[in-house]
Amino acid sequence: MEDLANPVITIITIVRNNPPGLIQTLQSISQQEYRNWESIIVVGTSEDLTLSFATKIASSDKRIKVLEQVGLGIYSAMNQGISYARGTHVCFMNAGDEFASHGILSKAAKEIANVNYGVIMAGHSVIHADRIQEFKSSRKIISDIEFAFNRRSGCHQSMFFRRQTLLDVGGFDTKYTLASDFDLMLKVLRKDGGLRVSEIYSRISPGGVADVGILIVHQEKHQIRIQHFNKAAVKILSFGWTVAAGLKVQLSRLLKLIR
Repeated sequence: MEDLANPVITIITIVRNNPPGLIQTLQSISQQEYRNWESIIVVGTSEDLTLSFATKIASSDKRIKVLEQVGLGIYSAMNQGISYARGTHVCFMNAGDEFASHGILSKAAKEIANVNYGVIMAGHSVIHADRIQEFKSSRKIISDIEFAFNRRSGCHQSMFFRRQTLLDVGGFDTKYTLASDFDLMLKVLRKDGGLRVSEIYSRISPGGVADVGILIVHQEKHQIRIQHFNKAAVKILSFGWTVAAGLKVQLSRLLKLIR
């Protein structure tokens, strides 16, 4: 029987060739005031000592488990982590990601105890070299169509998914290379709904694989919208949205070259 008054929260961390990033994320987890968590580290094939380093860390805390990745790609690794998770809810924080403060898991646990949704989603901060960007919204229930056309739909580092819902919808679809988390979120919202809260839960850095391949992200999101919303009006809106987003990316890159 799940104890939603004191839920176990699983944090799944994917890492490859990045011991410093892994240290940063594990420090953020270990410093949380809320103690009923487990950490699952999925280590991709690495040319350095990431695996042995992660294994050594895990030996000092029984809440930390280390898995060697089976299969290819980040979404395959995330699915592997889900299959070993025992928490009622799951958060995905890749190596280098951090919680916004020491009290984030306590806030998430309180929401888990008081509401009944497939996902609880919060805001996030992007830490640039010269500035910090904050992305957050007012507290409200999230609809699938609203999420599908939100310019800053969110990041998985600030999402706490009900594990059973993840299992019910089949986890991440690995046919998508960069936008499977977008597809997963729509499936979760349709099945068990979601709540957006106003706080910022995580801090991330720019320059990840999704940022580098942002045009592919937009193309995959268009495919996902068409798959989920089989209506002509939505397809037309999604096409226009995708073209506009692509043009904005290209213009931004051009301006950077000019400067």
